Amino acid sequence: MKEEAENIDEEQAVRHSWNVAVRRLDWAHASGKAGHHDFSVIDSYYAAYHAADAALDTNGIEQRSHGQVAAHFGNLCTDNPKQLGDSGKRLIRLKAARGKANYNKGAIITSGMAEQAFDDAHEVVKSVDTFLRDRRPAIEREAVPVNKDYIKDNEVQQAMRADRDTPLIRDAGASMGANRPAEHRTGTRTPAQSRQPKGPQR
Repeated sequence: MKEEAENIDEEQAVRHSWNVAVRRLDWAHASGKAGHHDFSVIDSYYAAYHAADAALDTNGIEQRSHGQVAAHFGNLCTDNPKQLGDSGKRLIRLKAARGKANYNKGAIITSGMAEQAFDDAHEVVKSVDTFLRDRRPAIEREAVPVNKDYIKDNEVQQAMRADRDTPLIRDAGASMGANRPAEHRTGTRTPAQSRQPKGPQR
């Protein structure tokens, strides 16, 4: 009975972490399309972080800090190179990029940096999806977004190409809510986003 309860807890933990990862990947894409490159980098990191967290949940690893998640996930990638590849290195790279975008006031975040972060996050999420299919195939989860392109709107794509080498300086006085796309703000979720699991994110 105890073993059954532990399996249920693990399944809930994996599903929650995974679904948050997929949602943050969607947000990273939306932020990029809106030209909010700093928030795109931040959401890209959290997409990879929660995907890594989902993978670690299957190993019974209780991690607390972001550094511990990165370290344990790196070890998991070393032990499972076929499924996870270089995802551990990508997570570390994303962690550094997120630190610059989130905490370095006046940081220069270019569209190229945001696109690199999104690509890294997408690869981490895809690799963890493969890992979970092999390790816990019975757990139902949201699908990884099929679209691999950071920007698919032609008009926005042209503007981003023109802007690629132009530094964008974040307004240190702007709030998170003021900079995020409308669908990120309280009370304006899309139907798909409204299904995000409730409860504190790890």
